[in-house]
Amino acid sequence: MPYDPACLAHECLTRLQTKIDALLREFDEKPVTPQQVVALEREVHARFRHAADECFGAQLQALVERVRGEALERAREVGAVSRGRVKVPVRLLGGSTMHLHTSAVRRAPKKTGRRRGSGKRRCGVGMASTPALQLLGFVSHCTPALGAEVVHAVSACESFESARAQLARRGIALGVASLHRLTTQLAEAMRQARDAWLSGDADDPFEGLPSCAGRRVVVCFDGGRLRQRVDKSLRKKANGYRDYTTDWVEPRPLVVLRRASSTPPSDRSPTPHSAGLRRSW
Repeated sequence: MPYDPACLAHECLTRLQTKIDALLREFDEKPVTPQQVVALEREVHARFRHAADECFGAQLQALVERVRGEALERAREVGAVSRGRVKVPVRLLGGSTMHLHTSAVRRAPKKTGRRRGSGKRRCGVGMASTPALQLLGFVSHCTPALGAEVVHAVSACESFESARAQLARRGIALGVASLHRLTTQLAEAMRQARDAWLSGDADDPFEGLPSCAGRRVVVCFDGGRLRQRVDKSLRKKANGYRDYTTDWVEPRPLVVLRRASSTPPSDRSPTPHSAGLRRSW
């Protein structure tokens, strides 16, 4: 099925105009109060965010179709096999969720040894992945722009809960576990991109971003000591109890300040980050 992004975007804008007109007519029939003005402004911004997600969603589906062939070729080079087309939910920058039709692949099963009679033969080996979305920079079913906003909110706030509340005010509803998973996966993806760049296998992933070259970087941390009990779900002992691990953890708040060598320190307090240090011996 061919996609016409221009036609779909025009339909989205037409629906937006209809909704805004109905909203303004409803507002004209009521007495004007400051609370209603605030509610109207928020509702108009929410409608525009939703319309922007719809317009971008049409463009995004066309982009996925464009890079699908290249992504499948790269997946086959590493031994993956196709699972056909699937419908994948993705979350956009405005907080909306849409479903994209794209190709999925999985790791090819090993054919060594005698084939056993037990087990589920129809099950694929490993979890399926969508190479087209990975090629476009998607992480954990989120667009690259949404991932950047999540990372910025998490790094600017003192906790994941504060970042969740800040994003919720912008219409992006994500739980604390989702924020933690997304930031962890993005950090791992950036680490892999950095290693590939240092080995000469890829271009500079940080090109165009702010650099620390020629600047003075100040790193400060402080904190106490905490002992956490973590249940590793081991097998029960003879007395009916399970063992626990008790690793020492240093809950140290970390502060990173970047400034030019000729710039005096700012009076504004930098944002602290949680940097728990575990004993490695």
